[in-house]
Amino acid sequence: MSRAINQFFNGKQVLINSLLVLVLFAVIIAYGYNCLQISNQKIILTMAGIFCAILLLIYAYALILKFFQKYSIVKLFIPVIAVAGIIYIFVFPPFSAPDGIYHYQATYSLVNLLFGLHNGDGTLPMRECDAQFMQSFITGNSISDAIVASSNQYANVLESFSNYNGNTNIVDMPSREDYAFFYNDNFPQLKIFSMFGVFIARLFNLSPAILYYFGVITNFIGYATLICIAAKIAPVGKKILMVCALLPMSLHLATSYSYDSAIIAFSILLISLILKAYFGKDKINISLTVWILVIAFLLSPCKTIYAVVGIFAFFIPNKRFI
Repeated sequence: MSRAINQFFNGKQVLINSLLVLVLFAVIIAYGYNCLQISNQKIILTMAGIFCAILLLIYAYALILKFFQKYSIVKLFIPVIAVAGIIYIFVFPPFSAPDGIYHYQATYSLVNLLFGLHNGDGTLPMRECDAQFMQSFITGNSISDAIVASSNQYANVLESFSNYNGNTNIVDMPSREDYAFFYNDNFPQLKIFSMFGVFIARLFNLSPAILYYFGVITNFIGYATLICIAAKIAPVGKKILMVCALLPMSLHLATSYSYDSAIIAFSILLISLILKAYFGKDKINISLTVWILVIAFLLSPCKTIYAVVGIFAFFIPNKRFI
C-alpha cells in the first residue's frame, strides 16, 4: 500500500493524478445534476455528493499517510478516531443511538447514588431541566420510542445552550416499563466514563445540553483511550482492531451513553492482551497475567457472550510462560 501511495504522489505525477481526481469529481457531480434536471431525482445528486465526499476522504487520508510515514500506525490512528468521534457526536442528535433514553437514564441513576438520591421503584429522580430536555426529544407516546433526527432536535440543543434557567428542582420521571431490568443493574465499569461527565456537569449546575454532551464526550474519550492502548499493546492485528473500533455502529455507540461502547473497548483490549501473550517478543510475566484476569473480570459479567473472548487465554502454550 505504501508503495502505491508513493507512486501516486511521486513528483510531477502528483499533479496529473490530482487533476484526474478533480475531473472525476466534476463528472460525477455533473452527472448527478443532469439527472436532477431531467427527472428531478434528487437522490442521484445526493449519492453523487456522498461518493465525492468518500473519494475526498480517501485522497486526504492517502496524502496524510504520504507525509507522515515516519509515524507509527497507532499515532496516525489517534487523530482519525478523534475526528470521527467529533463528527458522530455533533452530527447525530442526542438520544439517537439505540435505546438512547434508557442508557442516559441508567447513567443518571448511578450518578444519583453519588449525590445521595434514591432511585424509586419505577421512577427516576432528575433535575427538572434535564427531564424537560429529555422529554423534548421524545417524538412518540412513550420514552421507549426511537429518536428520529430532525431540525427540531438540533433546535432543542441550541435552545438548551442559550435559554438555561438553572431550574435544578428534583422531579420523579417514569422509568421504562418494557425493560425487565432496572437502572442499577448496569455495571459501574461500563458507565464510569459517562458517569464522570454527568457528575461534573451536575456538580457545577451546568445546562442540560452541556450535561448531555459532557457525558457523551467523556464516554468517547474513555472508549478511544482503551482502543489506542489496545492498538499499542497488540503485537499483531493492530489494523484489524482499529478498523473494528472505527466501524459506524461502534462509533455511534461510543458517542452515546450505551454500555456497549465499554463492552466493545474492553473486548478489544482483552484481545490485544491475549495476542501479546501469544505473539509477544517476551514471555508472559505476572503483570500481563494480572491484566488479562482484570479485564476479563470486568468484561465477563456484562454480557455473557463476551466471556467467550477470555476462553482463548486457556489455549496459550505452556512455553510462553516464564
